[in-house]
Amino acid sequence: MEQDPGTAQKDETRVCASAELSEGQSRKFQLRGENRDIPCFIIRHEGRLHAYVNECRHVAMTLDWKENEFFTEDGHHLFCPSHGACYLPQTGECIDGPPYGKKLYRVPLIERAGDVFALSPQWAEES
Repeated sequence: MEQDPGTAQKDETRVCASAELSEGQSRKFQLRGENRDIPCFIIRHEGRLHAYVNECRHVAMTLDWKENEFFTEDGHHLFCPSHGACYLPQTGECIDGPPYGKKLYRVPLIERAGDVFALSPQWAEES
């Protein structure tokens, strides 16, 4: 996540205060796309914040298996309940399940003055 002491940009969406998310916690939020609202989520894993579009790469279904619950019970992976896909929280890469090797679409984050802002998702595959 980038640290930016500057001012807000027009394409930024405030997600939360950084201190509001403890280790292993998550929060859903919406970004405004060209034609629709884009469901997203932010997590804190191993002390770092990560955000992704809330959509499995196998079937376009949300990942939260229970309202706002994205992690497996052991807290090591993000989990899609539809077909059992497991994703790495740090990269969004699927390591088990039908979309194996594909990555969740990352949502870039900027932290400024204790608040976290989201930018437009990265729709292309990261290598």
